[in-house]
Amino acid sequence: MKRAAALLFLASPAFAFTVPTSDFSQGKIKNPDQLNIALVPASPAAGPKLLLFLPGTGAAVERYSGFLNEAAQNGYYVIGLACRNDKAHSALCGCMAACMDAMEEQNVTGVDNGFYSGDKAQGFPPQDNSIEHRFNRLIHHLENHNIDGGHFKWTQFLDADGRPRWARIVVAGHSGGGNAATWILKNKKPIAALTFSSPNATLLADQPTDASLTPWTAAGAHGRCTRNGLVPDWITRGFGAHLIVYDDARDHAYTAEWAGRNIPAVIGAIGGLTELKFTDGGTPSGRWITRVTDTAHCDGDNPHHGEPVSDCAGLDAGGRPRHHGVWDYMLKTAQTF
Repeated sequence: MKRAAALLFLASPAFAFTVPTSDFSQGKIKNPDQLNIALVPASPAAGPKLLLFLPGTGAAVERYSGFLNEAAQNGYYVIGLACRNDKAHSALCGCMAACMDAMEEQNVTGVDNGFYSGDKAQGFPPQDNSIEHRFNRLIHHLENHNIDGGHFKWTQFLDADGRPRWARIVVAGHSGGGNAATWILKNKKPIAALTFSSPNATLLADQPTDASLTPWTAAGAHGRCTRNGLVPDWITRGFGAHLIVYDDARDHAYTAEWAGRNIPAVIGAIGGLTELKFTDGGTPSGRWITRVTDTAHCDGDNPHHGEPVSDCAGLDAGGRPRHHGVWDYMLKTAQTF
């Protein structure tokens, strides 16, 4: 474990540490070279409260250092957790309506619902690769290594069974990590879920074909499906009272140009959120903030997808992360729940 050297942390009134997954993996966690980030706030908020951040599909936690730093400045203890995020929901479930609930359940809790059977055969069991297990191992690692001089008891964020004490946690995530955060909001009742470029999962995708990744192939026991614009079965009305969303109107996951993704359709199915069309530098309000500014500062075929939360959005004229005003609003709003 070492003090984080990321530039955005240097001016922060918080202590930042990076922890390779290999430091606590016991040889059973996939991708042990991935880094986790922990931040200790200089002025902790009452509670205390923890912000758990889940990165987008294929993304490293380090990509979001600006947002993690903003959370620490708002008094949160912070964990950016490296999790199993190399495959998207569209690759694991496609158009299968019941699949994504089972997929998120396995990813979050570790119950064996048949995903990643190839990895299981190689000695990487679902339980050890779940978000909850990784969180438990990292929490104990932080406490056992006294990262803040031994002054803080990190294990207070675990319940008697060693699972996250969700009632003290705000869960946040980008893209696929935001889909997982939304599932956690519905099923685990954290303080709040802050999602970026998500929730976005729809069934407008082909049925998967790789049985080593998923049991929901056409050759499997769950039957066949065809692409359609509906949302997964687990997306139901009425659980979004503590959901706060920041997205971008030009993101292909917002416009539905990206197969299996349609943010307005998913939020509409959840209900209860009124969209604010937001221009950079404006005043955020409500719980669904959609950026409509033309420019994007990230690279790739869909640069607006990373814009709301990734470090690639860059800094504003004052040297702060470009979207820190919206982040600050989201983080402070979550503390009122």
